[in-house]
Amino acid sequence: MEQTNQEQTAKSEKMEERRYKESTKVVLNNLEMSYAEDLNSPDSFEPKPEYIFFVEDFRRKARKKLNEAVIPEIKKEITFWINKHPSTKIIHIFQFKKGTIKTEKQMEIALECQNVDGSKGICFYEQNPKQKYQQLETQLNTFIEKIKGKDKYVVLEIEAEEVSEKVGIALSKGIKNFIFIGGAYDNSDLWINKVINKIHKERGEVAILFPARMHTTTRESYFKKGIQFGADFVFHGKRGGGEVKKILYLDEQDLIYKEIEEIDDEALKEKLKNLPTTYEKYKLSRIFAINKANLFAKTYAKSIVIETK
Repeated sequence: MEQTNQEQTAKSEKMEERRYKESTKVVLNNLEMSYAEDLNSPDSFEPKPEYIFFVEDFRRKARKKLNEAVIPEIKKEITFWINKHPSTKIIHIFQFKKGTIKTEKQMEIALECQNVDGSKGICFYEQNPKQKYQQLETQLNTFIEKIKGKDKYVVLEIEAEEVSEKVGIALSKGIKNFIFIGGAYDNSDLWINKVINKIHKERGEVAILFPARMHTTTRESYFKKGIQFGADFVFHGKRGGGEVKKILYLDEQDLIYKEIEEIDDEALKEKLKNLPTTYEKYKLSRIFAINKANLFAKTYAKSIVIETK
């Protein structure tokens, strides 16, 4: 019996939804890779990361400011990481405080910092998250004109003004790669229907940077939200700083951070015995979380396949 066009379209859309939900990968920031190297286990991530997001933290007043003085240092850092990990895609991203307004000069500096030999991708930042999409279009045109021969990534706050319209403008100009700064986690309609599905329909990819690792009350990892929303890649931003006072471990069954006594993983507990300092144990907990979140993502993908058959 022949399928109607409507049935074929519905089947195609279902397969497309499945394909993207299966592709969610939990990847690293540069600090997490450094943790693994400090513990002499740089190959401990499974699967091997396709990306390392080099996160440059500009959120706190004590941090360096985005001015011309930082350009040589940042270029040197990016070049070092590109040469150190030649088989991995290194994407440099500035982590600003939410709502940060950039000057035109800072926009230029952000591009110049990333423009190094061997770089495979460059990020675009909108000047003001509260601006209208027409203003973003003008800034995008400048970005596209200046950047040739490299993959382009548009970085947007999910809570930015007219974020869906801004996505549409970027897609209309042929940009397929998006990085969203996490937030509005209870608004699944915004994340799924107005942003992620819209990008996937144009064969684009979505990464989410989570400024915090977990919900402060439930301790649920925000990775879980990104996986359920159907993002292609999820990763942590930089931690806020300060002394590590309590170490929690991610349970792959529900992606909730728990005390070590609540985790059924004897191999982990054995490794912890050989780590003398709290900070070393914290580093191991971060590596452990990446791997456990990837296992959860695979399990979740299988459940989506079953549901959509």
